[in-house]
Amino acid sequence: MRVGDVVTEVESDGGPGAAVLAGLPPASKLELVVEGVATRRFETLAPPPGNLRFKFATINDVHIGADGFGAFIEMKEHDVEELHPVRCARAAIAEALEWGAQLLIVKGDITQYGKAEEWEAAAELMSGVPVPVEVVPGNHDMGSRREIDPERALARHGLRVTHGLHVRDVPGLRIVLFDSTVPGRHHGRAAHLQDELTAVLRRAEGGVFVAMHHFTERLPFSVSYPPGIPGRESWRFLRAVARANPATLISSGHTHRNRLRRHGPLYLSQIGSTKDHPGVWAGYAVHDGGIRQVIRRVAEPSCIRWTERTRRALGGLWGHISPGTLRQRCFVVEWPRP
Repeated sequence: MRVGDVVTEVESDGGPGAAVLAGLPPASKLELVVEGVATRRFETLAPPPGNLRFKFATINDVHIGADGFGAFIEMKEHDVEELHPVRCARAAIAEALEWGAQLLIVKGDITQYGKAEEWEAAAELMSGVPVPVEVVPGNHDMGSRREIDPERALARHGLRVTHGLHVRDVPGLRIVLFDSTVPGRHHGRAAHLQDELTAVLRRAEGGVFVAMHHFTERLPFSVSYPPGIPGRESWRFLRAVARANPATLISSGHTHRNRLRRHGPLYLSQIGSTKDHPGVWAGYAVHDGGIRQVIRRVAEPSCIRWTERTRRALGGLWGHISPGTLRQRCFVVEWPRP
């Protein structure tokens, strides 16, 4: 694989794989040449304004305890030592750390059913991470079948789950952990913490990153599954956030799809699951004047073979609707000037 003077050799067994081409010039139109296969033109992102201050990563929709994927015809793994939810999450964390993440945020649906043994596996996965870990719950973690609340399950391992709202300031950015769950329900909520959040946003000295599990619905009724935060509640919430601090990026999970939309000055991103197609984690580079989001596929060979297989879910539709476009996955937000 060659881009200009940057060359990477990739060993292949004929299956899917991934490679990183490092050291490419920013804000440049380039051509990728895969020897004997294809060429493709692409453009690298310009960095946000100012110096790089901090890097962090997010994962979501890990679903420890699930043993398959698919809505009607479920795909399953056989003869593996570690099932894909744990294996893919472990690989995603390792790759994010290698990329340079100084903080890991887990945005909900850590478990499939909220069982005690699922939380034990999650705690084993997260407690060994050598950087701080922040966790917000998802609807699966707070479902009606749960055996233990996330806070109790992880506290015994020295990990904290945000129930409510928690603020963590890092160089160049205020990070807000926001619990959007409704215990026992799939849909989310935002009004219960709206006033507390807007007060925190107003006091921020610069940009803010809000991490939550549920996405904000665009219409007054749900048009896709799973349901997010109801439309009218979402509109009031986003108007309040934009008034409090327009320099805000809100990132969610829940849908297992990669998406980006704008609401006035706000950026709203959805990040796909670690465990099913395309199988991703998100990295964020914080600069003085903005933030860059880059979504990467989990590249570990056994993981990418599994996530490529899951693209065939829903009769092959999942492989088309889950990845989103490149511009929805990788983008730069420049904070609006006061």
